[in-house]
Amino acid sequence: MAPPMKWNPEKFLELLESEKFVFKVCEMLGIEKSTPYRHKAKDPDFAKKFESIMEDRKSFIRQELEERALYDGIYGWDEPVFYQGVKVATQHKFSVTMRIFLLKCWIPKKYNIDNIREEDAAKIAVKIRQHMQRLENRMPKRVVN
Repeated sequence: MAPPMKWNPEKFLELLESEKFVFKVCEMLGIEKSTPYRHKAKDPDFAKKFESIMEDRKSFIRQELEERALYDGIYGWDEPVFYQGVKVATQHKFSVTMRIFLLKCWIPKKYNIDNIREEDAAKIAVKIRQHMQRLENRMPKRVVN
């Protein structure tokens, strides 16, 4: 932790703009983690700026997570395969959970469980598994020596 500094709300907000976490900024300034929150409760102007920065951060993180989840569901990723501690191959994987979620969101009449009888759900599950298998079979098998 940095040597203690006098509380400087402007400096705190300036650092918070570039740093991802409040606790990191507090460490950089040598202040207690509760200081900005106490100040936020007392100063409406500071509270407004603080919340604006945090909302921008949440929006950015939300967007990054959504993009990554979509990418993993649609395109997948390569994962190394090890044998006795040595990388012997690469296997292409997909997020099956994300694919199911996408199907339920994009085609709710067909894939939403609330609208489907149990027998139909089983048929759909089989079709999804078959489709996933076809997709995986089309992916080239990569072997690393």
